[in-house]
Amino acid sequence: MMKKIALITFILTFTFASMSFSQGFEKVGRVGAKFLQIGVGARPAAMGEAFTAMSNDALSVFWNPAGLTYIEGQDFAGSYIKWPADIYVHSAAYAVNMKGLGSFAVSAVVLSMGDMRVRTAYYPEGTGEMFTASDFALGLSYARKLTDKFSVGGTVKYVLEKYYNESTSGIAVDIGTVYETGFKSLKLAMSVQNFGPDLQMSGNYLKWSDFETPGAVTEFEPYSLPLTFRFGLAINIADFFLESGSPHAIVTAIDAMHPADNAESANFGMEYVFNNMVALRGGYKYNVDEGGFAAGAGFKYSVGGITTKLDYSYTDFGRLNAVHRASIGFGF
Repeated sequence: MMKKIALITFILTFTFASMSFSQGFEKVGRVGAKFLQIGVGARPAAMGEAFTAMSNDALSVFWNPAGLTYIEGQDFAGSYIKWPADIYVHSAAYAVNMKGLGSFAVSAVVLSMGDMRVRTAYYPEGTGEMFTASDFALGLSYARKLTDKFSVGGTVKYVLEKYYNESTSGIAVDIGTVYETGFKSLKLAMSVQNFGPDLQMSGNYLKWSDFETPGAVTEFEPYSLPLTFRFGLAINIADFFLESGSPHAIVTAIDAMHPADNAESANFGMEYVFNNMVALRGGYKYNVDEGGFAAGAGFKYSVGGITTKLDYSYTDFGRLNAVHRASIGFGF
């Protein structure tokens, strides 16, 4: 019975994703809440964001909530990102696996930036006033194993965007699945992120682009959330040439990406782990404007029943400044 439910869930997730993108690319460059597409966590970023099938800790809430089922007790992850243009992204997630009930998690992402000048058509160099902008998302997640090989999970997020005196908020949903094929360590995974109704800024603005009625008071137009579909696979290739129980692991991961506001892309990543303590990572994102090559390292150490995880990643953003991420995690 559970196997039938698992198969139905997998098919529904795939169908849901296909329907989500059936409209093509008519909304290219027109979605909002873009901060939801910024890759959270140093470990996923170092692997070129090929992390859909790799998710196995509290960071799963940002990539594939089904990965929460791999947490054995409790897990916490905090992340810091220095984005181009003096933009900063902070995130945190806490997850707990309650035996017999499934895995639960709470998460938050905050994007902030420095003050900016208020500019108008009459004062293009600034009015003397300053303003700022910020984004925020708070999520609640749940995941459960439907069989010993198939997991499903979901996240409901409250999303808030605030710019100067205007703001908007709404609800977004993520859905994910993970399937262990039984062939070596091969896992297949899918996730649909940021599905929800359009957002619309409060208030209005002066529209100067209309030559017939320049300066007309105009309401903000609604915009879509950055809906994204991911399909990924991951496998430890060391299983093919090393004996079972070897301290070496070489995990290779691939993600196929289909965002609603851009062309399809592919992410490739590799992680070498020695003795489940030290990790070296590298990755590449294909068919993206910037942010192709990535690399990083991690360290994990357990003492007194608490596992501490420290990770760092570097991403080359080409014509923009390089992006650095740092993460810390605790498992207990």
